[in-house]
Formats: sequence, C-alpha cells, structure tokens
Amino acid sequence: FEGENVTFHPNITGLQINSYYWTFMQNNQTEKIINVIIGETKKIHRTRFEGRLDTDVKNGSITIFNLTLYQVSVPNITKSTAPPTNGVCSVTCSVENGPEVNLTWFRGNISISSSSNQNVSTLTLLQHIRGEDSSTYSCRAQNPVSVQRKTLDSQRLTCHNSGKRSSLLEESCSLSKSERHAAQFLCSDQHRS
Repeated sequence: FEGENVTFHPNITGLQINSYYWTFMQNNQTEKIINVIIGETKKIHRTRFEGRLDTDVKNGSITIFNLTLYQVSVPNITKSTAPPTNGVCSVTCSVENGPEVNLTWFRGNISISSSSNQNVSTLTLLQHIRGEDSSTYSCRAQNPVSVQRKTLDSQRLTCHNSGKRSSLLEESCSLSKSERHAAQFLCSDQHRS
C-alpha cells in the first residue's frame, strides 16, 4: 500500500507516563524518531520520516504520513519432481521477496528452519520430510506488517521408492508433456479431497 497514513499509540496502560520516546528499527539498527513530552513539547529527530510526522502531545501517539507498506504474499509449497531418496521427499516453500520478508518452516507449532535474503526476487526454503512422518508442516511468510501461512498435509505426501507417484502428484499431472516439463508440482490446500 502506498501513501498510507499510520498512527501508532503508546500502548501502555495503568502507568502515569509523561514522556514517550519513539524509535524505528530496521535490519537490527535503531533510528530515533521523536521524543514526545505530554502536554508540553515534542522534539523531532532528523529521520527518514522528517516532514511526514505528526504527534498528539495529549496522549503520546504519532502519525506517519505517506507511508509505503508492503504486504507479504501467500507462500507456495512445491514437491521436488525428483524421486524420493530413502523415503525422504524434498519440498520447497517460496514467496515473492520484499523488504524484511522472512520465510519459516514449522512442524506443528515448532519452528524448524528460517530464511531471509534481501538480494533475491524470490525467497525459497527447502525442507526434507520422511515418508512415515505424520506431522503437519506449514510455511510462514512474514514481514513487519503482515503474515501469510500455507499448510502441507504430510500424510498425503507419499515418499516411498515404489515407482508410484504420490496422490498429490497424480492430481496435479493432468498437463500436456510440454507443460509437465516446465511445471512444478504444487502441494497445497486445493488438492485436499
């Protein structure tokens, strides 16, 4: 979203506070924005928000004008077209990259791997899943303003070396030979019966 006006409130309750110090953090670097003294004055520091910042000296909130917010897209989960090795499948989670995008694989509610790289247009993260694993896996794409998650049902992801394709692949293989050569096989909620 471009040109958005966003107001931030101190979010401190039950305390009598008369001064707020606002900062902006990006890539582990903190930048001073403004010091608001309730009912009195405000001191604006020279920042990227200069000329686009307003404060409410009654409650300590700040508003930043003309702010660009990048929402993260829903990640895609694909299964490798290579046959499983020793009952292990390879699946990849990918998402269109943007400012401060982080991609994380979860087994249940436990984070098992994570990736962030601002130098690529598509962020990807590989995960190996054993055929007998009945856990639910999910991939989360996140940035400071949004979170998207895609779930993979590993029980439908057969990873044995019998020469048969998994049911997920059978469902997604109704393509011509030329399309099949260029296609990646999608393991997503749309294949659930």
